[in-house]
Amino acid sequence: MITNLRMDCKLGIVDPVAELQRLHPDSQRPATPELAAAQLCSQLLQERTRPVDSRVPSTHWSSPHMLRACAQYLRQPLAVTRAETSHAAI
Repeated sequence: MITNLRMDCKLGIVDPVAELQRLHPDSQRPATPELAAAQLCSQLLQERTRPVDSRVPSTHWSSPHMLRACAQYLRQPLAVTRAETSHAAI
């Protein structure tokens, strides 16, 4: 998840400064995009340990980028052992 976020920041898919401003609107703007990306990564690590019954601020509700990162992290490889002529995997 962290690796995907770093690559998304490097490729310009995610603007780390804008994402941090969305998560923490009252905080000071980071000096560099690299610092913002590092802060986002630490934010993700912190969120992974958050108990499910704790209150989550509405600014921390998932954005499409965060949902994509989580989905890629949780994705399991699928192995097909045989395919029928109808293209159904067995």
